[in-house]
Amino acid sequence: MLLHRYVVSRLIWAYMLSIAMTYFITLCLFPGLESEIHNCTLGEWLPILIMAIFNLSDFVGKILAALPYDWRGTHLLVYSCLRVVFIPLFIMCVYPNGQPTFGHPAWPCIFSLLMGITNGYFGSVPMILAAGKVSPEQRELAGNTMTVSYMTGLTLGSAVAYFAYSLTSTSHSTCFYTEISNGSFTLGY
Repeated sequence: MLLHRYVVSRLIWAYMLSIAMTYFITLCLFPGLESEIHNCTLGEWLPILIMAIFNLSDFVGKILAALPYDWRGTHLLVYSCLRVVFIPLFIMCVYPNGQPTFGHPAWPCIFSLLMGITNGYFGSVPMILAAGKVSPEQRELAGNTMTVSYMTGLTLGSAVAYFAYSLTSTSHSTCFYTEISNGSFTLGY
């Protein structure tokens, strides 16, 4: 059985790595680091909004994956790896503490939208195309192998997310309110 897996893996290695990288990068950020992005105006609603945008755009990306386009495995792998740019972008939505580089709430929403579409698309296309790269007798084994790659990306991404979360565990909300002499309150940073 290992020989059969080896033969299948040699045919679909780029698709395997592509799906693993896609989910690795996504799990590094979602939902852990994304849930730590806060804004004084939107309060606790911003993480909810970011996650809703991600889930909706992920759904759209999965629908777009049904459009017929014959990707080469290496091209899928390159585009999946390019998604690594989301890691520093989301970190800059949290750091530096108090005044993040991308402090406006629109930035994490835009990044979440793009990450969701690419996650849905590049998480589905390799799974769809890999089965067509092997003989009909090997398709079940190819699907199983792709599932193992998918799960590997999820597991490694979750492990790295613990590190990313440790970066934000010391951050505290910088929103505070001060009382003005007439009894009203004003928002301060």
